[in-house]
Amino acid sequence: MPQPGAAPATNRLVVDLHELVLAAWVPVPRTGVLRLRHRFPHARSVAWSTYHPLTLSPIEALRDREIVPDDGVANPFIAGADRTASHREYTVVVSRRSPQEVGEPNVLSSHGLPLVILFYRVYVPDRGRDRLGDAGVPVVEGDPARWTSRRRRIATTVATTLTWNVTAAGLTPPYLALRAVGRTRTGPAVTDGRWDAFFNVPRLAAPLLRDTWAAGLVEALPRAPRGPAANWATDSAIASIDVDRRLGPAPDGRNVLVVQGSMPRTPRTWHGDAIMDDRAELRYWSLSSMTAVPIGVTTRTLFDEQVPVDEAGRYTIVVSTPADRPVNATWDRGVAWLPWSARGDGYGRRAAGVLALRNQDPAPDFRHAIQHVSGPGAEASVMGEYLPTQRYLSREQFEEEEGPG
Repeated sequence: MPQPGAAPATNRLVVDLHELVLAAWVPVPRTGVLRLRHRFPHARSVAWSTYHPLTLSPIEALRDREIVPDDGVANPFIAGADRTASHREYTVVVSRRSPQEVGEPNVLSSHGLPLVILFYRVYVPDRGRDRLGDAGVPVVEGDPARWTSRRRRIATTVATTLTWNVTAAGLTPPYLALRAVGRTRTGPAVTDGRWDAFFNVPRLAAPLLRDTWAAGLVEALPRAPRGPAANWATDSAIASIDVDRRLGPAPDGRNVLVVQGSMPRTPRTWHGDAIMDDRAELRYWSLSSMTAVPIGVTTRTLFDEQVPVDEAGRYTIVVSTPADRPVNATWDRGVAWLPWSARGDGYGRRAAGVLALRNQDPAPDFRHAIQHVSGPGAEASVMGEYLPTQRYLSREQFEEEEGPG
C-alpha cells in the first residue's frame, strides 16, 4: 500500500494525521495591518483561519482557491491550474477591519479583536516534498525578529496545548456521565451503529443517549446551527461513529470491522498529477481511527490515495488491531487496512474507539458530501452510497471471503 507524504504522528482535536497545523497567538495592530508573506506549497490543500482566543470559535477563513497571488503568479490550487509552477508567492493580511475597509486581497479580519489565534494548515504534501510542501513557514513582513523559529514553536505549543486541555476538561465529565446512562458493555457503540454528522457540541451527546432509557432526550438536543463544520478553514465537514470490536461474532472479542462505500473523485496530488483535477468531487477524503472526542487523540488516518477502489469506485477498509489483521487485508487484494485506535476510547475501554470521516471542499455539483446533510438523521438520504456501511466479522470470516466487496 502506498505511504503518505507525511510521517504518521499523533494529532489531537485536529482529527486528521495528514494535516499539518501551525498555530500562533497574534496581536492584531490597532491601526494598519499585519502582513504575512508566503508561497503556495506543493500539497493537496492549504488554508488560513483566525479563531477567537477565548471561545476557540472560528472567525474568518481563507481557502487556497480563494487566495489572490502576487502579480504574475498563478494560483496552483484552482481547478485546471499547473501545480508545478515555480512562481508561487502571495501575501495574507490580518486586520481588525473588514476586507472592504482594508481594500486589499486575502484579508483575515479579527472582527475588532486585538488578539486572535492564527492557524495555517497544509494537507498531504506531494511525494518527495517536506511536511510543509517545500514552502517553508510564513514570514511576517516588516518585523521578522518577532517571529523567530523559537517564538513560533512556543506560540504553537501554547495555542494547541490550551485548546486540547480546555476541550478535554470541559467535555470529559459529561461524556463519562452520559456513557454511564446506557449501562451496556459496549455503549455507545452498537452493532447497527449510525454515522452522525457533526453539527454542534451539544449534539455530541446523541450517540450516548440513543438506544438507552434516555433516548427521548436526543430530540431535545439543538439541531442547528451546524457550528464550526460549516466554516472551518478548509471547508471540512466530519461524520463519526462509535465502534467496539467486542460486538462481532468472535467470543473473545477479537473481531474486525469492515467498512465499505463509494469513494468520491479526488485529485491525485500525492501521486504527482501536474494539473489540479477539474473534475474532482471532493478536494480531500479521509477516515481516521481515534479515541472518544473529549480526549480527541487520532492514532492513524487513511486518505483517499491510500485506499484502493474497484472498477465501480467502491472501497473496502478493514479496521483491526495489528495482531488481528486478516492476511487478505492488503493493497494488492484491493483492501485498505486501518489500525484500531491504539488507545481504545481513551477512558479504559481498549476495545472501543471512534471512526471519523472527513469530506473537504466539495465541488458545487457534488451533492453527496457531509456538507449537504441539512440536519441530524439526514446522513443516509443525502450521502447515499458515499456514506460508509460497516459490519463486524471475525478475522477468520474475512479471510474466508477471498476478495470481499
